[in-house]
Amino acid sequence: MKQKWSVLFLSLCSFFFFTATAIAADIANPILKKLVEKGILTQEEAISVMEEIGKGSAKEEQIEKNVEKVAKDVEEIKKDSEKTMGVFKGLSLGVKGYFEYRNGDGADNAGSGLSRDMFRVSRAYLDVKKKLTDDLLVRWTSDYETKANQSDANVFQKYLYLEYKPPVPFASALTAGIVPAPYIGYYEDTLWPYRMRDKIPQERFKVLDASADMGVLLNGKFKKADTDMFSYALGVFNNQHYRVNDNNKNKAIEGRFSVRPMAATGVEFLKGLELTYFGIRGKDGAESDKGTDKYGDHKNDTFLTSYNFKDLTLGYEYYKTTRFGGTKEANTSIYNESTDGLTPGAANKLFFDGAKGQTLLAVYRLPGVFKPVRLFGEYALLDKIRVGTATSPKDGNITSSLFGLSYDIYKDKTVLLLDYNKVKYEDIGTAEDDGIYQAVIQIAY
Repeated sequence: MKQKWSVLFLSLCSFFFFTATAIAADIANPILKKLVEKGILTQEEAISVMEEIGKGSAKEEQIEKNVEKVAKDVEEIKKDSEKTMGVFKGLSLGVKGYFEYRNGDGADNAGSGLSRDMFRVSRAYLDVKKKLTDDLLVRWTSDYETKANQSDANVFQKYLYLEYKPPVPFASALTAGIVPAPYIGYYEDTLWPYRMRDKIPQERFKVLDASADMGVLLNGKFKKADTDMFSYALGVFNNQHYRVNDNNKNKAIEGRFSVRPMAATGVEFLKGLELTYFGIRGKDGAESDKGTDKYGDHKNDTFLTSYNFKDLTLGYEYYKTTRFGGTKEANTSIYNESTDGLTPGAANKLFFDGAKGQTLLAVYRLPGVFKPVRLFGEYALLDKIRVGTATSPKDGNITSSLFGLSYDIYKDKTVLLLDYNKVKYEDIGTAEDDGIYQAVIQIAY
């Protein structure tokens, strides 16, 4: 009997041993397999653990696949964004506008016919520049303009040009298109930062047309001791300004040459002395009434002496001009902006045949806590103006005196300006004297 029980016991042990071994053999995980063989875990427990591990592995694989997919998507988005951002690379935008209130004394009905009491946005610019390469740049600037005695507004292309920087000594840029005029921009950049109040004297008197024209311009400079010792701008233009198309086949040559004779000395208060010559030779873009010459000569010789030292700017300008077309009606104020370039030949037409002009100006920035404030003044005279027709002219003159102050609200971008301008007309038809005061806000960013 004992023998039978012993056989039965051994058979059961063998069954359980081989069953456990077989079960363990189905378990791939070596740790779980060992635990089953030792009887620490049952088959069901080991299989359950294996299933959980399998589920986790499947999740990890899915997560890895998802991560790879996201990485690919991110790479595609990155490539697309690089293409998109490439369009904006080297792109800059600028906005500038002038809001003013104007009033004062002058002829409202007789002569100028100008309303003196007004709010208006006189000018607004949108400036877009795109750097194509290190040597190439394109620029487009729109010019929104309202005139003092007109209810409507006009939008022009102020600049539209391609600029190339040639690898040539003393050549900074070659531009073609509607480009900056050689003199007016230089005058405002170095001496007179108040385009917001009005044009410079030669523009106001119609000696010069505009700050931009259609043509080709080369400019350059030579620096020493962080100072422009010599600079120039030389171009060929329609001589008709940027607002209208050219009326003739004649082209004008315009050039500016500036030198700072004391720049090499290294003495700070001497480095700011600069001598400038500006000249025009060509035919006028507008028709004249000078005999059989449909387009009269346009000549200009300007000599400018300027001085900049710290917060002080001084300037003296002398010029002589001949121009028979594109000037103003004699009976009107220079503030009457609708009379530019009237039909020639009228008995009250202004023209210049050796007219001489002078301008004296000063700008001073106050020190210390008053540094945002600048005081400025300007006196301008244009003499020997011919009034009438070329066959029976009379001589007259215009003098303009102005003074004011400006306050930098935000750097030199947003500026408040207050000024008063007295303009006297002597033998300029029936034009009556002006006494204009203005409050102007320049907004720029």
